[in-house]
Amino acid sequence: MIRWKLKEFLHDHNLTVYKLTKAAEGRLSSNHIYILARGTTKTVELETLNVLIETLQDLTNKPVNVADLLEYQAEGESLERKPS
Repeated sequence: MIRWKLKEFLHDHNLTVYKLTKAAEGRLSSNHIYILARGTTKTVELETLNVLIETLQDLTNKPVNVADLLEYQAEGESLERKPS
């Protein structure tokens, strides 16, 4: 199963979903970003992922890649966040 890590990424970089929605304004809807942050969506378009990565790079001034936002989790693994 693929799991979203957007909420954790935002927390780790002292960002809020609101700040992300403002930075991505006109490119992604705020509702879409809130759904992604909750991790409840089962699909994502590559363009959405591209906009998220570009916007997060602008906000953090650091490189961001797909692995920062998504992770593979084998069936039966705990959904708890693993320590870094």
